[in-house]
Amino acid sequence: VVVTENNVNSLHPVEILHGSICILTPPPPPILKFDVEDTVCDTKGKNIQLPVRVTGFKNIRSFSMTVTVDSTSILQINNISSSLSGLTFFEATTKKTFTLQMLSNTGITLADGSIAYNINATLVGNPGQTAHISIISIPTAIQGIAFENNQNINVPVEVMGGSACIKPASLVSLSGKVLDRQNAGIKSA
Repeated sequence: VVVTENNVNSLHPVEILHGSICILTPPPPPILKFDVEDTVCDTKGKNIQLPVRVTGFKNIRSFSMTVTVDSTSILQINNISSSLSGLTFFEATTKKTFTLQMLSNTGITLADGSIAYNINATLVGNPGQTAHISIISIPTAIQGIAFENNQNINVPVEVMGGSACIKPASLVSLSGKVLDRQNAGIKSA
């Protein structure tokens, strides 16, 4: 039997049980999860990398989403990097919002916990400040498509945001002797 759901046709086996026809549907596909590393901290002016890890990334033919930061006065996104073939990104709002899309002809599988892509950014705020990084559906929708049994299957996608913070610069340790004006050591120091 051919079943059409969300404009996608799929074949399902049929079982006749006590005169009734039952359409056997496969279990729903596993959830594809994207999780931005939480929390990455460093000092002002440093370039940081926020890994985005995945679970359920099995035979993924395509995915799309938007990455954004809540405050460019604290964190500025420079670019997106990845070793995934077919991943493209576009800077939608300067240093704030990037759209991503990955397309594959055959489907790609990554082990759970693998890094799908990295968000490369610069900390520009002041010590103690935190910026939140989110994966959202505007302007590019969050979606995933897997390739199974020669069919494209819509995969539910779950996202988790992350954050980056600015820590105080480390104190400099001084060593040596305390001297008086005549360059003689001071005994009580």
